[in-house]
Amino acid sequence: MNGNLFWAVILFLSVQMLVSCTGQLSENVQTENLEREIHDIWTQFIQDWESEDAAACASIYHSDALNIPQALQVNSGADSIEEFYAALFSNNQSSRYNHRSESIHFDQKLAVEYALFDVQWITNEGDEWTYSARALIHWEKDETENWKIRKMLFNNPPESV
Repeated sequence: MNGNLFWAVILFLSVQMLVSCTGQLSENVQTENLEREIHDIWTQFIQDWESEDAAACASIYHSDALNIPQALQVNSGADSIEEFYAALFSNNQSSRYNHRSESIHFDQKLAVEYALFDVQWITNEGDEWTYSARALIHWEKDETENWKIRKMLFNNPPESV
């Protein structure tokens, strides 16, 4: 899927979800519950990340998911995503992952999240560095009604002027 088509699909789905919102109290409660579900997944992901468990990190993705980092190879499928995380962990002594959801829009079994994250790394040589990114995450429920990532696209935010 080329980049323009991907963004067009995400934009269409986001607008569709926004139009379907009615603002009723019960829907607000439901949205809060759904947001909590996604938040809980990220909480577990962070624990798995900091334990350097690449398989557990990849388990939040659908088996045919895409993980699309800026200027790097697209990781297609959970096995490829697991290998990507394993390579990150083996090339560094440790890291600390921070994730902040800026917005999440839901429509039945689909969610689109805009998030910011950063990772503070210590390389195998002992150098410290930070990777900061913004992410667009397409979530879908799987056959057991659990939220899983279908596509995650992330890149560095532009520098402030």
